[in-house]
Amino acid sequence: MRGEGIVAVGDKTFSLVYDCNAICVLEQTLGMTFADFSERAKRGEMWFAGIRALFFAGMQRNYKSMTLERCGDLLSDGDFNAITAGCIAALTGAFPKPNEGNAEAAGEIAKSGTGSCSLPPLAKQA
Repeated sequence: MRGEGIVAVGDKTFSLVYDCNAICVLEQTLGMTFADFSERAKRGEMWFAGIRALFFAGMQRNYKSMTLERCGDLLSDGDFNAITAGCIAALTGAFPKPNEGNAEAAGEIAKSGTGSCSLPPLAKQA
């Protein structure tokens, strides 16, 4: 699955997944859209609450009982920079460039509408 990554904290490893549900958790946790989060990250404006929320969101698929506070504890106990890099690498993997994967499908989606969420037209029924 794209958007997956492994981070180590001490002698434990955690498998992170950044999918649609994780992005929603990130938005709900921070009270901002993913687009706003991404823009801040691109400008180098990463902050502790943002990193903790990103780590927490990635944990939700495989660690349902994980809490935001526990993620903060893990960040404090582990290598903060390495965990952050692992989260960002996994998140980046969730959004492959258009020429990766199914380029033909990406081209059809891009040609079908004007919005970023446009879908290809449905096949006509006989």
